[in-house]
Amino acid sequence: MNNVQFIENNGKREYAILPYALYERLAALVEEATDAQALNDFHLRDDGFRIPDDLLRRELAGESPVKLWREYRGLTIEGLAERAGVAVAEIRQIEKGVLAPEGDLLTRLAKKMGIPEQVLIP
Repeated sequence: MNNVQFIENNGKREYAILPYALYERLAALVEEATDAQALNDFHLRDDGFRIPDDLLRRELAGESPVKLWREYRGLTIEGLAERAGVAVAEIRQIEKGVLAPEGDLLTRLAKKMGIPEQVLIP
């Protein structure tokens, strides 16, 4: 650390004055360390769940999230109804927006399609 100067207060070093080039190198190292920590924190919190772009666009256009995920998972209305233990008519009403899934039904549908419940809330 060449050309670093110190300012003392009561005999103790309180400030360091350093060449600008050294400051830039140190600032870059701090930024890299901060970015690495942020990436690490992201990976620790990441549950691995991703929403395909096409599904998101279609949901934003007004389609039922239950219908989108059912089709994405390759299920028929009958298949999902059977897996979730509900009537086919109930799934149809949900997909048409006549009925909103909530509570236990929301939990069962999400579980049977392998997705977080929040994804099914329109």
